[in-house]
Amino acid sequence: RIILKTNSLFVILYNFLFNVMQQQIKEQKFLNKYFILICTIFLFILVNNLFGMIPYSFVATAQLGQNFFLSSSLIVFFTILGFFYLKKNFLNIFVPSAPQAMVPFLVLIELISYIARAFSLAIRLFANLMSGHTLLFILCAFNSIILTSNFFGFVIASIIILLIFGLELVIAFMQAYVFTVLASVYLKDSTAETHH
Repeated sequence: RIILKTNSLFVILYNFLFNVMQQQIKEQKFLNKYFILICTIFLFILVNNLFGMIPYSFVATAQLGQNFFLSSSLIVFFTILGFFYLKKNFLNIFVPSAPQAMVPFLVLIELISYIARAFSLAIRLFANLMSGHTLLFILCAFNSIILTSNFFGFVIASIIILLIFGLELVIAFMQAYVFTVLASVYLKDSTAETHH
């Protein structure tokens, strides 16, 4: 019976991730080919986020260096894919439709924003997880001080901590989801021609 429930959980997760990817990537061959990559990214981030909820544990996804390595590796991989599949047409993502005089300036802005993708993915994941875990640590330390002086205050603070813990569980899932959606969007840019 437990195996059946576990299987249904994996089926729900599979369908959820497949629908997330399908919203971004329309071509079935790319959807099938890179689905396992997107699943792996999602599960890696989610499992690390959930392990980070264990008190006194090491939160791998709350480390900026690891997040930057993951996000920059993906951006480099997607850039290589873009040139592999789209050849020189991949460069169209840097050329918006605008008056000719503004195109060089806008290309520079698009190039900077493309490079900034790696930083934004890493910092988003790092900041959200680190802030939540820091808040929980501070509240738990504060709660242990309250326990010695005011039992009623301790009960109220414990309820607040449990609510924030629940919120952190939701954030752990949401951060994995957001990272996965953005990775799917970047994969779409690398496999389908886009025109500004």
